[in-house]
Amino acid sequence: MRGRAKDPTIRGRRSADVASRPFVGYSVGMTGLRSQIDLRDVIETIPAMAWAVNPDGSDMRVNKRWRKYTGIWTDEVHVGLIPSAIHPDDRSRHAAICSKSLETGEAFENEIRIRCAADGEYRWFVARGVPLLDGDGAVIKWFA
Repeated sequence: MRGRAKDPTIRGRRSADVASRPFVGYSVGMTGLRSQIDLRDVIETIPAMAWAVNPDGSDMRVNKRWRKYTGIWTDEVHVGLIPSAIHPDDRSRHAAICSKSLETGEAFENEIRIRCAADGEYRWFVARGVPLLDGDGAVIKWFA
C-alpha cells in the first residue's frame, strides 16, 4: 500500500475490530482475512449451536445460537474446558473426552445435557468436536 503509514491494521480493518468479532483471529493477507470472515459468518448463521477453541482448548468462542439457547452472553460461557451450561453430572465425563481429544488430535462425539435459558430444563445433545488441521497435520483450531 503505497503512500500509507504502517499501522496495526489487517488490510484496511483495524485489528481491534477484527479481534472483537467472534471466530475471527489474526490473518496474513486479504485472502486469509476474507476466509476468516466467511467462516465466522457461516458459524454465526448455521442452524446449530457451535463453538471453537484454540488447539490447547483455550479461548472458547460460541455462536449466537449457543448464546441465545443457553442465555450466557458473557465470559461465563465455560468453566475451564467445559461450558457452564452443561449439566453438572455430565461435565467430568465430557471434560475427560475433550481432554483426550486435545491430546490425541482425534475428533470426539459425546452425548451431553445442555440447559435451556427459556425454561431452565436440560436437554440432550450430541456434541461433536473436530480439529481443523494445517498442511502438516497440526491442529489449528477445534470446532463443534
